[in-house]
Amino acid sequence: MKIQIKIDKVSQKFEKQWIFRNISYLFEQNKSYAITGKNGSGKSTLLSVLSGYQTPTEGKIDYFEDKKKIEVDNVYQQISIVAPYISLIEEYSLIEMLKFHFSFAKIKENETIESIIDFVYLQDNKNKIIRNFSSGMKQRLKLGIAIFTEKPILMLDEPTVNLDRAGIDWYLNKILPLCTNKLTIICSNQAQEYAHCNDIININDFKN
Repeated sequence: MKIQIKIDKVSQKFEKQWIFRNISYLFEQNKSYAITGKNGSGKSTLLSVLSGYQTPTEGKIDYFEDKKKIEVDNVYQQISIVAPYISLIEEYSLIEMLKFHFSFAKIKENETIESIIDFVYLQDNKNKIIRNFSSGMKQRLKLGIAIFTEKPILMLDEPTVNLDRAGIDWYLNKILPLCTNKLTIICSNQAQEYAHCNDIININDFKN
């Protein structure tokens, strides 16, 4: 299976101001892409548009599986995303959250809920309510859920936000190696988060 995202002259406006203009690009599976730019430049907005959370003001986005167009209503089935605006269910415990998520999403082959808990270093927190987690614990959980959900597209918006030094090392050494068979798009202005990426898109190149 080969997944592609093709964007053609995509532009986004907020009120009367253009955030970015006329971006055309082809994203392909088994490659990693970085969207960079200074704070407030529109990186997260572009990722939100690519994921389908926002509709572009102008332009066109098409998703393909083996060159066959994916219907827009089915695009969400192909994407795992970690972003500040994507929330966990804070009333659930850790084990409840994972059981709920993987009741409708396919878990990666040879993985289990227990192995995911071990991977994100939350073995002692299985029954802890998520709202009582630290911000770093929540971020590790989000990343673990995304990477072990069997979907070909992975989108990460500032993936090491709220992680301490040990958490950043965990991301670099544990998360990134698992991205190689996906179409991965990382939105960041921290070079260490995207140093491995095949292509870098600077959002500042697409201003008015």
